[in-house]
Amino acid sequence: MRNLILFLLFTQSAFASDVQICFETANHYGDGNQFMDIPKDCFETLSDRNAPTVTDEKWSVVGENNLIMIKDLQSTKVTSIAGSYSEIDDIKSMLIDSDRDELYVLSSRGEIKVYWLKLPGNVAPRRIIRNPEGSSIDKMVLDPSKGQLWLYGSSAEELVAINRDANLMMPPEKQKLKILSRHPASQVEELSFDKDSKKINFKTRQGRRMIVED
Repeated sequence: MRNLILFLLFTQSAFASDVQICFETANHYGDGNQFMDIPKDCFETLSDRNAPTVTDEKWSVVGENNLIMIKDLQSTKVTSIAGSYSEIDDIKSMLIDSDRDELYVLSSRGEIKVYWLKLPGNVAPRRIIRNPEGSSIDKMVLDPSKGQLWLYGSSAEELVAINRDANLMMPPEKQKLKILSRHPASQVEELSFDKDSKKINFKTRQGRRMIVED
């Protein structure tokens, strides 16, 4: 039993050390040291911590705290977005716009920051998005067929869609934060985009799956 306890303590200590090294390496990369390589094992190490992850045909992304680690599924190269310019903080969830190779990062403060996956490092977000009606954002889903980003906040009674090019960093007349569509969303638990029907689906706590109509 004593040997087992010592083994477990050693394993946990080694894992914690690996995590720390991976965080330091990825942050060092984000600080402008793109000539160095992030070990591929670091991506799996961070994924094993149950951090928010998202994957499409080209990219796999994992994020935690103020760090995003990106794996190119073709080259298997691992890069990161980190640093003061990135403004990443307390990642809640993420989604990938496969058409544009863009990453949407939702923070616990209800703010969405958009990054280009092909430009890692200590980079500023391309766009910053908030719910134009002021309510918090708990869930987001992209409808690429219409170029719309659907937002849902637990304090709101509706799903709202805005232009995916909305950007708070632009002058007010160019922010594109107008509500394009609405749909009742009582007790929404899950949002998704159906590629076949090209419609937004959402699931309520009662288990019903409904389609957002045009």
